[in-house]
Order: sequence, then structure tokens, then C-alpha cells
Amino acid sequence: MSGVADTGGPLICGVDIGTGSVRAIVHTTDGRPVAAAAEPTPTLRHGPETADYDPEALWETTCAVLRQVTAAVDGAERIAGIACTSVGESQVPIDRDGRPVHPAIAWYDRRTRPQAERAAARIDLDRTFAVAGQAMDPIFSAFKRAWIAEHAPEAHRAAVLWLNVADWIAYRLSGVAATDASLAGRTMLLDIHSLDWSEELAEALEVDLSTCAPIRPSGTPLGPVTRAAAEATGLSPSCIVGVGGHDHVCGALAVGAFAPGVMLDSMGTAEAVLIGLDEPITDPAYGAEGYAQGVLIADRPRRYVVAAQWCSGGSVEWFRGLAGHDVPHADLIAEAEAVPAGSHGVLFVPHLRAGTAPHADTRARGTYLGLHADHGRGVLFRALLEGLALDVRLMVDHLAAKAVAPPVRSVRAVGGDTRNGLLVQIKADVFGRPLEVIEEAEVVCLGAAVLGGRAAGVFDDIDSGVAGLALSSRELAPDPDRRATYERIFRDVYEGVFAAVHPLHRRLAGAASPGSDVGGT
Repeated sequence: MSGVADTGGPLICGVDIGTGSVRAIVHTTDGRPVAAAAEPTPTLRHGPETADYDPEALWETTCAVLRQVTAAVDGAERIAGIACTSVGESQVPIDRDGRPVHPAIAWYDRRTRPQAERAAARIDLDRTFAVAGQAMDPIFSAFKRAWIAEHAPEAHRAAVLWLNVADWIAYRLSGVAATDASLAGRTMLLDIHSLDWSEELAEALEVDLSTCAPIRPSGTPLGPVTRAAAEATGLSPSCIVGVGGHDHVCGALAVGAFAPGVMLDSMGTAEAVLIGLDEPITDPAYGAEGYAQGVLIADRPRRYVVAAQWCSGGSVEWFRGLAGHDVPHADLIAEAEAVPAGSHGVLFVPHLRAGTAPHADTRARGTYLGLHADHGRGVLFRALLEGLALDVRLMVDHLAAKAVAPPVRSVRAVGGDTRNGLLVQIKADVFGRPLEVIEEAEVVCLGAAVLGGRAAGVFDDIDSGVAGLALSSRELAPDPDRRATYERIFRDVYEGVFAAVHPLHRRLAGAASPGSDVGGT
């Protein structure tokens, strides 16, 4: 990368262990990238949505990207602090010598469904939500533990500590084991009120709490990089390793999305919507509807509610595959831009993977409505983009209608899909609010770097570190005419579309494959 002018001051580094890549970026203290490197996340795939991570391969890949960035900066000893962020729900079990005893089951892997179903049958689900603030879901790492206990009992017995992926890398860097509340909240074992491990949940889910790493505030110093890690990564032994956090949450921190009235829209293959909360949500109905919540403790607790569109960018890639990947993405966008708002009466429901909040049913299916022989590719593609925006608005409006979250006044969008200018403009029009697109492509790494800087004492506190970031952005205002069109579509059609088509999907699945529940929970 081209880098920035070298001022000779301290630098901070963030490492992001994501689904697709392991990335390290070195920043100046005002957030400008100096050096970056990425490698594909080493993943052992066993079938559709079934995969493991080799913990040693994750560490070796992290070392490789860190060697690249430390070699690219003028003096690796200037990197004062580092912190790691990662996917959630995936844990590395280690023995007394700190060695992995089993692969980490990938966060999205649902082989754990039987373990979750057995747990759900024996515990009080409403009480579980009251403590954890989460609805039961097979992806939570407590159920991955149960799967390993059943299928690899020797490894389970040998495990004395289970570390989230970011925590595993921080442990290898510093020799100190710890986690943070945002990652702990993806285990199904965190008490959302006390912000510590729950003895009640651990007993109900048959987990030994002594095998859980201590929860520390994000940005807490774990210690300096060990000599061995320094040799493996190129980092200086004087570099301080800090406690990190969950990936989307670190991104939210970097762009100031915990401010009142701000919504973060993280747009990628899947899409995460995050809104800050004043108090925990206690009504279990929200968990059943597909909303999750958590907390990032960075100097102080920062609570949030989050919902996911499981196939956002994935819907675009699905359409491109049908159109032929030889068709440039820009051509599809240009064709869609020539179509007026409302797509000539065509509507797309983007439930290609599962239903989304407030209709979180894994048996939901995608739908095109209003098709006519005169409708061409541009109409269908614009309808798809509009459907993605309408679906996210439904998530947010449902919370606002119940006064669960503060009213959203502005939206900050991050992620690779913000490069689709038509999609982000449609979102501004559908939301009826200004939409600020953050130009910094890797805000997740940046958020982790701020935590590393806090751990090293580069920043006196998290707020001053975030306030000093020089982020570039562009703001899109809603167009009044298009906004009015989308408002009619949303109120007259989209709010009721799930109730209208979902029963037909259920009946169709049964008629096509009697006795089966295709894609069911």
C-alpha cells in the first residue's frame, strides 16, 4: 500500500481474524493506514456450512501477515500497541501446556443443532434469555463444546481453557489468557447484567466455568509481546498486547456508532445492523424474532442490539451468478439505475439463507413478486437492491415501534458493499435519513488498533482515541420523490409480505418433498 507521510510517531496495529481473511493493518494514531497485509483464513471445509479452523494454522497465518506489515514500516519498534478482533462463536480448546487439543469449529457451523435442541428441551428458555440476553442458537460456542464432548471426549477432557479466536491469537502474542464481554456474549454463558460469567447458565449448559478465560475490558493491557512471538511476527518485545473484541463491534467503535441516535450498517456478504442501547433488552420475544444483544466494555460498558441480514452481498453474488459472472458488476448497476424507484412493481424478499428479524425463521425463502414478461435484468437487479434496503428498514422500525432502542437519526455504513453507489443511495431513500458512508475500508482492524493503543497508553481513554481518528466519509441525503415511493411500498406491501408468502413456502416445501423440512431448524 502507498502509506502516509511518516511523522516518526508511535504506531498502533489491529489484527482481524475474519471468515475470509486474516488481516493486519498498522495505523498512525489518527487512524491513517501505514501498512497492511492479508492472507486467506485457513479453513478446513467438510461440507456446506460445515468447517473447522486449525488453531496452529490461524497462528501461522497471523504471523505471516504481521511479518509483512512490520517489514513495511520504518522501525517495527514504533508499533506501541496491538489488539485482535475476530469472528465470534468459535473457540480454541487448549491443554495445560497451551497447546490446542481440537480444531476450532467455525462460527457458522450448525452441526451443533442436536446439542442445542437437547439443551432447549431441558432448560427454561425465557429465563435463559433473561440472563444471557440471547435466544438459543446452535452457533453459540457452548454448543460447540457439547459437540466436542460427545464426538471427541478425550480432547474435551484435556481442555483446561477455551479461548475465542481473537483471544487465542492474543494469548500466543502475550502468553496471557483473557477475553472481553463482546466475545464472551457469543458463548451463551455471559450474564448480560453482571457482565461476568453466569454460574446459572454454566450449570444449565453443563460447562465448567474454570475453563473460561477471565473477562477483561477491551483495551486492557495483557502484557508485552513475548520473545518467541516477536521472533515469529517481527513485532518488538516492547509492543503491548491489549484485549480486543468481536469484529463488527470493533468496527462500530471505530466509527463512533455507539453515539445516541446512530445506527451502524455493516455491509458485506452478510449484513449486520447495530444500534446502541441504554439498558439490556429483557423481553424474550425479541430473541425469538432474531435480535441479539451484547456489550463492549471499553473504559465503560457500551451496550448494543444487533440484527443480521444473512445474505446481503450474497444476494448480489447469487444474482450475478445467474446473470453470468462475465457480466461486469458495473453493467448490472447501470441497468438498474435506468429503472425508476419501485422497479415497475417488482418486489424482492431477500431471504435466500433465512428469514431476518423480526421474522427469524430459517425456513423462510427468497421471493420475487410482480414479475411480467416485459421485465428485464435491470428491473430484477434494482428490485433486489431495493429488497435488501426494505428488509433492513423493517428490522430497525420494529425496534423503534416498540421503543426498545433509541430513535435512529443517522446511519453510518461501512464494508465492501458500500462501493455500490446505487445500493447506498437506495438505502438513504428507503430509510428516509441521511446515510454517511465511511470511506475507510477496514474499520474493524482500526477499532482493534485503537484498543491496542489504549492498552499501550498511547491514548488516555477510548473516547479520545476514537475522537482523534481522521476518517473520511461522504453523506447521501434521501431524495424526496424516491423516498415517497419507497414509503408507500414499505407500508402497503413490505410490512406484510412475510406473513403473506411464508405459509406458501412452508406448503411448497412439503408438497415438493413430503415428510421433509427443507432448510428447517
